[in-house]
Amino acid sequence: MPSYNITELNRALEEGSCEEQSKVMRNICPCRSHVLDMPLWRKVFQAAHEPRTRVKAPAIHAIATLLRLAKKSQRWRAILKELSAELDDVFSDPEACRLLRQQIQHDAKSADGLTPAAHCKKLKRSVELNTPHELADWVNELLGLRLSEGVNPCHPGLIRLWRWHHHRIIFQPERGTDPNEFLKKARQWLPEYFRHANVDLRKMASVNQRPKIEKEIQTQEPPKIKPHEEAIDCLESSNTKRRVRGLKRLTEMKVPDLFDWCLLFMEDESRDVRVAALQGMIHCDEIDCSILMPLVESDDARIRAAATAALAKHDSQGAVRWFEQGLKDPSAAVRLETAALMGRLDRSANRSLFEIALHDPNPCVVRFARKSGT
Repeated sequence: MPSYNITELNRALEEGSCEEQSKVMRNICPCRSHVLDMPLWRKVFQAAHEPRTRVKAPAIHAIATLLRLAKKSQRWRAILKELSAELDDVFSDPEACRLLRQQIQHDAKSADGLTPAAHCKKLKRSVELNTPHELADWVNELLGLRLSEGVNPCHPGLIRLWRWHHHRIIFQPERGTDPNEFLKKARQWLPEYFRHANVDLRKMASVNQRPKIEKEIQTQEPPKIKPHEEAIDCLESSNTKRRVRGLKRLTEMKVPDLFDWCLLFMEDESRDVRVAALQGMIHCDEIDCSILMPLVESDDARIRAAATAALAKHDSQGAVRWFEQGLKDPSAAVRLETAALMGRLDRSANRSLFEIALHDPNPCVVRFARKSGT
């Protein structure tokens, strides 16, 4: 994505013509760039109240895109949290809120009888329980428990409940979560807290984070690629092998959000699941390499192997470094995982790497090098 001079962008928004301001709004929209400057984003939210449509429309589009991406990206979630007061101001502005909802849903009608403000606020809530700590606070408040006696954010069951909830928000946005269904999952994974709890289901209404999409809208838009229900069921399972199978299934399907799926399982309690998540990242179209860099020094050879291979494939600036590190690793597992990607290398430009692989004591590494060099 292009990079911009933040000072120039701020100047254009403050002093530029209507056309210049409109152009800046389009350029800094998250669908085109990764501009994270908070003063700049505050000006975007202020522009949402502009009477001039040419300035207001691109500002609303940028805010709607930010809301969508905040459901999947921690980076954009952090920006949105900082702008919570500004977002509330947009919700309070009937015209801005109406336009925002149109951008989000691409339809001027209200879904399920909701006002535009209510519809947008439901979307906003989808990022409020975005960490296990926040879900733990919500659960403890629901049960009336003090912090000292409530659910710990690190509780394995709480982590699983949060992951299940997060999957629903991100990957099944049209599917509502019934309070009874949420309560069933909570009792399954947090039995010591929910087994005998008398929960007011009306207080759990906020878990139904997503508005239902009207059928006529679905016919107007091209169908989105979604993970197979079987894969999702596997990922929600408490069985380690099933979660691994779910990740492998998504990798085979080449779903567009594969990196987001894998990222959700990087903190799984099972090493096998974490390894499967890292191996899935090797097959992603694009990843955040900074997340994997600490893992190439892991004491676990399988973690190290998958992380090194993913970096060798995706870190275009440092690929040679990662190939060399992987091929020189004392573990055969790491060398094999790295050698399997050598077909991506130009042999004439990377003779030293092929020499390392061709003299490896493991015949499989040698075979990969020979096959890649032909």
